[in-house]
Amino acid sequence: MKTIGFVSEKGGTGKSTSLILVSRATAEQVCELCEQEASVDLAEGRGQELSSEADIKLTNRVLVIDLDTLGSTTMHFLPDDLREQDPYGKKHVAAAMTDERDDNLRDYIIASSYIGIDLLRCSDSIRRIAFTQNLIRNKIRVSKLEDFYDFIFIDTPATYNPLHISALTAVNTIVTPVNPSLFDYSASEHLKTWINQDISEDADWHFFFTRMKPENDGQSEYIRMFKQRFGEERFYSSMIPDSIKVKNTIDRKYAISHARIFMDFRAAVCGLASEMTGITVNPKECF
Repeated sequence: MKTIGFVSEKGGTGKSTSLILVSRATAEQVCELCEQEASVDLAEGRGQELSSEADIKLTNRVLVIDLDTLGSTTMHFLPDDLREQDPYGKKHVAAAMTDERDDNLRDYIIASSYIGIDLLRCSDSIRRIAFTQNLIRNKIRVSKLEDFYDFIFIDTPATYNPLHISALTAVNTIVTPVNPSLFDYSASEHLKTWINQDISEDADWHFFFTRMKPENDGQSEYIRMFKQRFGEERFYSSMIPDSIKVKNTIDRKYAISHARIFMDFRAAVCGLASEMTGITVNPKECF
């Protein structure tokens, strides 16, 4: 099992968006009903309905843990029938972390709106929790989540505090999305100081660029500046484009298909997921 933590002190970098895209691609849902050519719905960005779980073969089992009190990741993955009425009550991350039992995480995990992805959703109550360095790591280990999941993706708030230390101590890989801008560069400099101090200078920490515009010389200059400062080896080669397809995929939950209009966007998402997870991520059909 590999655990990947998304962290950025600066908001608006695409942290939650990138986590959603990568986790959806990594779950690799293979739909037997999608053997036929892409339909008009897919070409327009709307996913096909699946008749039953029997039509789907899962390659990877994914858990998303949302520690961000803004709840963007939870909002995307939360099943629609939980938005108005919540039958699960206190099944959220704050309750899981304050439960005195160490092996309790599975009691608080729910199925998301995507087959193959489970969710430990956020809660405002997490603000009041006194996080110790090993709290999250111990709960993941003692709950034996490796028996149930291949990958865990953890979203964190756009700041830095003891919650982050606890989360980043629990992960194998730290990833930070950045926009090619001076503000993101400055925030990354600040984050570097904290990660070196609280985690390790040799932490498996990587960057990737988001909101990339095609053929933009100004962005190329910032990319060179980032790589010179933090080391080219820390940067994934795949980049998330500045595209309406990102907004549609996140806000409207459109599926990413093999349709021609999705080719570049799909390649970017799958490429980033492959670099991040260390496996080949290329879902057979829509995700």
